[in-house]
Amino acid sequence: MRTNIRNTVIAIFLVGLVNLNAFTQQVCYTCGTNSGSNSTAFGVSSTASAGHAIALGSFSTASKLYSIALGYYSAASGEHSIALGSSSAASGNHSIALGYSSSSSMTGAMSFGWGANASNFYSTAIGLYSTASGSQSVSIGQHATATADQSYAFGKYVTSTASGSIAIGSGTSNSSQILVNNTPYSLMVGFLSNVPTLYVGPPEIPPNTGFVGISTSDPKQPLHVNGNSLTDGHMYLIGEYSNLVFSDELCSGTRGDFAIEYHEGGLNFWKPWKDGGTYSGDNYLFLKDDGKIGINTNAPRTQLDVNGNMTVRGLATGAGLKMVVVNETGIFSSEDIVEGDNLGNHIATQNLNLNGYFLSGDSEDEGIYIDHDGNIGVNTAQPIAPFDMVSQSDNSLMVRTTTANNSSLWAINSINGYGIGVEPDGTGYIYSSYPTKNKLIYFKNNKVGIGAPPKETHNLYVAGGITTEEVKVRIQSNWSDYVFKEDYSLQSITELENFIKENKHLPGVPSSEEVDKNGIELGEMNSILLKKIEELTLYMINQDKKINEMQVIIENLQQKK
Repeated sequence: MRTNIRNTVIAIFLVGLVNLNAFTQQVCYTCGTNSGSNSTAFGVSSTASAGHAIALGSFSTASKLYSIALGYYSAASGEHSIALGSSSAASGNHSIALGYSSSSSMTGAMSFGWGANASNFYSTAIGLYSTASGSQSVSIGQHATATADQSYAFGKYVTSTASGSIAIGSGTSNSSQILVNNTPYSLMVGFLSNVPTLYVGPPEIPPNTGFVGISTSDPKQPLHVNGNSLTDGHMYLIGEYSNLVFSDELCSGTRGDFAIEYHEGGLNFWKPWKDGGTYSGDNYLFLKDDGKIGINTNAPRTQLDVNGNMTVRGLATGAGLKMVVVNETGIFSSEDIVEGDNLGNHIATQNLNLNGYFLSGDSEDEGIYIDHDGNIGVNTAQPIAPFDMVSQSDNSLMVRTTTANNSSLWAINSINGYGIGVEPDGTGYIYSSYPTKNKLIYFKNNKVGIGAPPKETHNLYVAGGITTEEVKVRIQSNWSDYVFKEDYSLQSITELENFIKENKHLPGVPSSEEVDKNGIELGEMNSILLKKIEELTLYMINQDKKINEMQVIIENLQQKK
């Protein structure tokens, strides 16, 4: 670009000077001074003092190789520099100064206009009193100023003071109407104000995008509007938990006085944090996707679901308690509560005072009665216990579930609790220690177990020992007294001895292996033991008879002596 500008300038002012490099000797026209090799000077007091320099006009000076000065008091003092106009100065190598009092003082600098000043490497100043003092900076317009490296100022009374910053707009000399961009790598656009109408900030972590501000140079969100906004069309907030935040003061992050976000299947109106504060609350108003509205809930079950108290000021009369009714068109109103009114289905928000009457389905003196002490009577107006149920026929209290679940009834005090219930498999229990439900007694298949489930072989099974003062066993079989009948066959002592040697237990008595496997029947075992005692008694009687007979024989033998 710079090469094109330079070639254009040379072509404009050297029209008709064909084959200028063919001059091999010094030339002077109208008192110009050319002291450089192959230099050219035209006009009053113009000077070309360096090789291939050109000075045209009045008091113009070209003092470096291949420099060109054209006009009035123009000076080209940098190699390959060009100064055109009045009092323009191009002092940097390869610099260009065009206009009135324009100045280009560093290598590659270009200034065009009235009082334009390009004072750093490859800087460009165009317009009225425009200044580009940063390296590779550009200022275009009136009093446009770019002071930092690679900064840009376009317009009237605009300034860029930070590296990579851009300022675009128009103002006045009043300090409150000069737009100044002092943020690196940002864009400001504004008019007649020192606050930008549009601001695009740098990213915190490249290559992410920066924040955009409207009427602010310090945006706190990807889009920050300082003031009211009007959208003629759609505006999209993309992403879960994207928020539209409202605040009466500048806050950072997701903070402010009120916010609207879309998440969990609806539009949530909520109170965010304030700077230095705490979280305020959620779901002040929730508009669900299906059109239902929730207040203090994000799961409205009806078209309007209020989680909490509700005040309808239009229904307040200040004349005591009223009831709310709705007419056929859906309009609510309040009416006096009259005696004997038909309330229908409703939820009471205060105590329901029966005032000595039954809660009944047919207005008779039956049903549920609650006395002043809180005792509940069923079919009685004089309950004598916290719960008193009276019936003229068979009476029962039932706790049941219609599915295969637990069902139980408990009596509990501050020390312990006991209950009776049935579990999903149909087994009945008596419990202790609510709510751990220690199982004390089991009921299953018309059998009872204490401490463990009942056995299939007995109606009652007890795990562990039993302590009792008396046990009565009713034997259904014959008792052992048949041993004393005349036809009873009593084994001989020899037969008994042989049996014991072979079997290691008495005849008719279960062995230790049988006892370990099957236990013993208490009644049957007592009968067996009695039988053995009676058999032993018979053995003793027989033995006594034999002893007496022997005693007689001994006495007879002694008398014969």
